[in-house]
Amino acid sequence: RMGGVLTQQTLVWMGAGMAFLLSAALGANDVANSLGTSVGTGAISLRQALTIGALMEFAGAVLFGSTVTKTISSGVVTIGATALASPSSFMMGMVAVLFGCFLWMAIATRFGLPVSSTHSVVGSLIGVGAVCGWGINYSAVLNILLSWIVSPVIGGFLAFVLYNVLKRTILNSARRRL
Repeated sequence: RMGGVLTQQTLVWMGAGMAFLLSAALGANDVANSLGTSVGTGAISLRQALTIGALMEFAGAVLFGSTVTKTISSGVVTIGATALASPSSFMMGMVAVLFGCFLWMAIATRFGLPVSSTHSVVGSLIGVGAVCGWGINYSAVLNILLSWIVSPVIGGFLAFVLYNVLKRTILNSARRRL
């Protein structure tokens, strides 16, 4: 018992509630980012976008999420023996991570900002880690920061190449036939 109302059971329920709210905020932001253009152009309906988004978010988490989860769960901060000796304190820190991430994602989504859930979780972990005296793995954080810089460049390059290939093979060949 932590004194007062915050028992471990209470923290588990708070964590479950925060995880539910965070998943709703993540879904709202991620689906809007990935399917907003399709709905905006009328290619698919809002209902279709929500169905596609729910299925793909779930499939992505189940099929491909384990390596990112491993990096986030053990690479950003190192929880020492003293923190693990006090499970309630550790649980409170994790609830704070969920809350910080949820709150930022909800605010960003409300203002139409396309933000990354990974950025939010990493930032929340670093913040709680700093307050709790957990070790921050600066080399892992640097690798994560570098991936955030490299990802848009690689994504832009691959989109450029793919568009040019499609333009040459499909669009130009269709024009030649006319």
